[in-house]
Amino acid sequence: MVRILHVTECYAGGVRDAIEMIADLTPENEHYLLYSGSDLSVNQSKRYVETVKLSSNKAIALLKIKSLVRKVDPDYVHAHSSWAGLYTRARKIEVPVIYQPHCFKFGEATRIQLISFLVKAIETLLAPRTLAYVVLSEQEKEYAQMLSTGVRCHFLPNATRLRTGESKGNGEIGIGRHVTMIGRICPQKDPLFFAKVAKYVISKNPEIKFQWIGDGDGRLRKNLEKAGVEVKGWKTKEGLASELMEPFLYFHSARYEGFPISLLDAINTGHRVVLRKIGAFKDLKLPQFDTEIECGEYILRIFRNQRGDGKETVETQRIIKEYSTDRQRLSLQQLYVHGKEGKR
Repeated sequence: MVRILHVTECYAGGVRDAIEMIADLTPENEHYLLYSGSDLSVNQSKRYVETVKLSSNKAIALLKIKSLVRKVDPDYVHAHSSWAGLYTRARKIEVPVIYQPHCFKFGEATRIQLISFLVKAIETLLAPRTLAYVVLSEQEKEYAQMLSTGVRCHFLPNATRLRTGESKGNGEIGIGRHVTMIGRICPQKDPLFFAKVAKYVISKNPEIKFQWIGDGDGRLRKNLEKAGVEVKGWKTKEGLASELMEPFLYFHSARYEGFPISLLDAINTGHRVVLRKIGAFKDLKLPQFDTEIECGEYILRIFRNQRGDGKETVETQRIIKEYSTDRQRLSLQQLYVHGKEGKR
């Protein structure tokens, strides 16, 4: 048995789903959660031995993290995303830190080069205090290796969080009249890009409807709505499963990613997909495009033709096999090899 303290600055969206999946797939270990954000539901909290609320004030969180880690006394600290990576490594703690960035912020995170440079510099300084980087794609591995020579990278395949029957992955559920994105409304997911594509497509074919499942930044939400996008808000796991049973074309608009669980959800439930061309998807043989116009034109062609592509079917079946819960469980067991010798 291994005791793991998961630390996250924002227990929501894909990061929340990833942490919950880790806890659910390795019940032989003790999982603790140190988090900030909304209070947990009973169903969320029951998978953890203990949950501790972290101050939403970043300075206070940074100062208190060491004492909170000492209180739990874990075998490993598993830091999720960049702020948690900073909290757990800025001040040296006597516990090995596993860092899962859920996409590095210095890659495609920003168009402002100075900010990208500063973020990379901070990550480089913190690299020696990292036992291992948990990476979700080949691109994340390349980014981690840029920070320091000899860093340990551990590939963890994401997997769908849903149980919706036998995986299809061949587009047979149909596309109906909707184009859908799933995720937090935030700059990383680039709702402005999605809105521009929606506006372009709707101007050519008003019968095509765009929807965004998720919520977040109020200003960005208004931009989506002004472009004619229906924002459906966050869904429970059951509610999301129900949405995924409806026909639509899945369009992932994010500006940068680790590897999104929402894409796996869509593929596993038989949806055709189109992707914005980003580094995280470079190894996927699925339709990918750089610009809003290119994405929009492809979406229009899909709705005109309504036919699938045999090559896409082969690729989605490969993705379903590679990004599975069985492979994720095995990877986690290899990551959390053992606790501190003689301690437990």
